[in-house]
Amino acid sequence: SYAWVVGGDLTDSGNPIIYAGPQMGFTAPAIIVEGSLRGAGIDVSGMAVPGLPGMIIGRTPRHAWSGQVAHAHTVDLYLDAVEDIFLHRIETIPLGKDQFFNLPVYRSVHGPVISPIVISTENLEGPVVTWKYSHWGNELQTVDVNLDMVMARNLQEFSSAMDEFSVSLHICYADRRQNIAYWMAGLDPVRVPGADPRLPQLGDGSMEWTQPVTYKPRKTVTNPSRGWIGGWNNKAGSGEAGGANPNHAYGKFHRAHAMQDRLTSAVAEGPLDFEFVRDLALKVSATDCCDLGNNGGNKWFFVSESFTEAVEADLTPERLEALQLLESWDGYFVEGGEEAWVSSTVNSDAWELQDRWIRRVLELVFEDELETETLTWRRQGENLLFNILLRGLPGSDLTLQNSINWFENRSSVAKPSDPFELIVWALDDTLASLGPRPWDMDRATIDYQADSLGVVWSAPWLDRSTYAQVVEVGPEGPTRIESMIPLGQSGAIYVNGQDPEFDPQYFGFTEIFDGFLHREFPVFHESPQD
Repeated sequence: SYAWVVGGDLTDSGNPIIYAGPQMGFTAPAIIVEGSLRGAGIDVSGMAVPGLPGMIIGRTPRHAWSGQVAHAHTVDLYLDAVEDIFLHRIETIPLGKDQFFNLPVYRSVHGPVISPIVISTENLEGPVVTWKYSHWGNELQTVDVNLDMVMARNLQEFSSAMDEFSVSLHICYADRRQNIAYWMAGLDPVRVPGADPRLPQLGDGSMEWTQPVTYKPRKTVTNPSRGWIGGWNNKAGSGEAGGANPNHAYGKFHRAHAMQDRLTSAVAEGPLDFEFVRDLALKVSATDCCDLGNNGGNKWFFVSESFTEAVEADLTPERLEALQLLESWDGYFVEGGEEAWVSSTVNSDAWELQDRWIRRVLELVFEDELETETLTWRRQGENLLFNILLRGLPGSDLTLQNSINWFENRSSVAKPSDPFELIVWALDDTLASLGPRPWDMDRATIDYQADSLGVVWSAPWLDRSTYAQVVEVGPEGPTRIESMIPLGQSGAIYVNGQDPEFDPQYFGFTEIFDGFLHREFPVFHESPQD
């Protein structure tokens, strides 16, 4: 998910403007709806998930906020002895056709056993893995916190709600008093010295959370001097990275640069208008393809100097043509500008070349380093491996120095061990696999799957959000709101003979959403009195 908020000192209107783009996948019916709640002192509009109370992302007459998955380290895995687990309950799972399965749920003092699946402790060999969660028992409190977020009259009251929020989220904020702010919500317990939270913890009592449980100070900032805040699921700041999810890539490259670089350049050129803050979403969505959770940004710009130097040392006409293609590349995976980013059906040849070339380099470097059944290079996060590659390339000037020669050939297959020779080898392989230009590779699609019906709608791929809101907040509250949702506001499918009959509003927003055409949403009728 991506979000950014720009302070009034940097906008042409003098008002802060916030953009929220949560990436939650694309389902049929859509996972989210948009609407308003009014009454009993509540006045809020925004995004809701059917079945959950409140607006998860939204705006009130006083403020607006976003939400992105964050990195609070809320979970530890413990290695517990078999004698330390106990039967907690029996879950009865319906299998259909009047068939049921009774699943025993075992726990230790740390939490439920997640590996192995324990049917009986008889003849069970340890250790077993248990799951300890800092938000356990606080989940329903989130409903109260959401109400506090909606009812907050000022920055301080909203911040107090963040202190109780038991969900790991990045939250950006703008209000009518011209404040912009950010919090990383979530409870991150303090571990005892010697307990490395990246690894499983010993269940013998030596690695328990401090008692009473205390939590690390949350990352937060209010009205930063640079005048804006933004991210794309990246770290909230320097220091400990947070969770130990291997899909969270920390290092020189992160897709958030696609947004942050563009904002930095635009701010240097002068005041930003509402349209720039809004349309930045399309620009960052068109930088990469085709994994909603992991892709985004431009890896090529982080290796172009090294890769070009390697090829120029051993030029051929084919290699020179490849470099010339990339030299003129604009950094988007579809050629032709904004209209083509929305509608074109083929990938940019330049994007296709650099994407395959980089992937081939990663394969040649890491295939012989990670060759066990569970540690094959393909099972590692691509962004993680890319950051390791950046540290290993000749001339890398990084704080965290590389101490392993990743380029050494440890396999039985002949290939170069020199980094530059390996880069050229990978380019030749890539060009051979692509064949003559133009390549015009088919663009991926976003496919909306409905249970039992399969794909009911498709649209050209963008690394886009499931919902979007952009809100300008003036002294009397929001002065302009635009938003978009996928598919439509209805999820109803009726039976018409043997064929499904979709509700008229099932696809009611496809033209707006597929065209990246944020539409106006009504502002509030009354200004706040406090």
